[in-house]
Amino acid sequence: MAEWIRDGVDVPIVSVNLSALHFRDETLPDFVRDLLRETGIPPNRLTIEITETTMIDSYERTIHMVQTLREMGVGMSMDDFGTGFSSLSNLAGLPVNEMKIDRSFMVGLESIEKVRAVVMASVRIGQSLGMTVVAEGVEHEQQRRLLAEMDCDVLQGYMFSKPLPADQFRDWFAAYRPEELGL
Repeated sequence: MAEWIRDGVDVPIVSVNLSALHFRDETLPDFVRDLLRETGIPPNRLTIEITETTMIDSYERTIHMVQTLREMGVGMSMDDFGTGFSSLSNLAGLPVNEMKIDRSFMVGLESIEKVRAVVMASVRIGQSLGMTVVAEGVEHEQQRRLLAEMDCDVLQGYMFSKPLPADQFRDWFAAYRPEELGL
């Protein structure tokens, strides 16, 4: 990200998955703060992804660390939404600004009415809580179309690109034309 910023590649945000182990380390906020200072990456261009299960693990300590990171300006995303055990009452109180609908919900999105209903409800819940909603695992045009009809904020998946090394991503990003996909 620091290289992309330096080279004028306008990638708005980079997301990084962290595990429950990271959130057990009380020095995590200091580590992130020092890393941002060292690299010159603005905090609002970093999003840390955390799973529902991690949020529940050592709830009070994890919430405190997430709040500290949010106060620094770092984005927080709840990854794999819908696959864990958190309650909706917990979701309403979490200091996250993004919710990622797990890719497992993309299986059947096109053909199973109940799956489509759960995805639609997830989109509406996240948006009504002021979160950006990301659908993971989008692989087909019909999935893209259905999610667009639901006004899902961000789509992610192999339909757009497989994971790429940083140098290959730079070239892909320069050539990417969302309008060709109807975005």
